[in-house]
Amino acid sequence: LQIGGREVEVSVSQVEGGVSVRNVEGDIDVSASRGPVRIRSVDGEVRVTDVEGRVEARSQGDDVTLIRVVGDVDVESGSGDLILQDVDAGLLRAETLDGDVRFDGPIRRSGRYEISVHDGDAMVAIPREAGLAMEVATFDGEFMSEFPIMLQRYRGGRSFSFTLGDGNASMKIQVFDGEIQLRARR
Repeated sequence: LQIGGREVEVSVSQVEGGVSVRNVEGDIDVSASRGPVRIRSVDGEVRVTDVEGRVEARSQGDDVTLIRVVGDVDVESGSGDLILQDVDAGLLRAETLDGDVRFDGPIRRSGRYEISVHDGDAMVAIPREAGLAMEVATFDGEFMSEFPIMLQRYRGGRSFSFTLGDGNASMKIQVFDGEIQLRARR
């Protein structure tokens, strides 16, 4: 299914085989679907719920929300938050220039997770038993962790590495101006 428009509100549900939406202005909502999902919006909120398959979602001027997604994820926002709740991805890339990133999900063995924020906070909730090789960097902000950590590498400034569990998966979190919070998933 392919949809394109200039000023359109889009709501798609129960599609098998993939969804592609391009829009200039208007909210986009994709739910209860299987197959790859590609969404691009200049000015509109993007919401993807109960989807199985790769998700690529971008909004230049608003929030991108993913809830109960299973599959690789690539999300971006120019000036909005990225809310990733119950996202089960083996590969995840989340980047926002002016907003927060909130990730809550399982960590797959050998998974790769990259979170980048320019002006905002990164709040990451992962299972207590997660095995992660972590790289954390913040230029002007703080790092807080509910997990006990022992630094393995300190590269000066506010950039360091540590391992949780067996370190089988990897996660890199970079925040230029904001806090990084690493929490145990509830």
